Amino acid sequence: MLTTKISDLQNRLLEQENSVQGIMRFFNLVRRYTEVTELNTEIVNDLIDTVVVHAPENKQKKLNRKQKIEINFRFIKENWFDKNLSL
Repeated sequence: MLTTKISDLQNRLLEQENSVQGIMRFFNLVRRYTEVTELNTEIVNDLIDTVVVHAPENKQKKLNRKQKIEINFRFIKENWFDKNLSL
């Protein structure tokens, strides 16, 4: 039982170390763009892994409908931006 717990904790530690490494890689990329005044293709390709646009919640409404958009950044496992936007 103790060896299983140790193994689980080692795996969790490894996951955390990988997460920190990914975040550091992302921050190194972000440093290149501290004075950005306009978003362009190069910046989007460097920083963003995927963008997922979900179907609108209420398709019958033409105005004020909500639609979920997820932006997944490169090297970061957690989804930092997950909002419902009104269109």
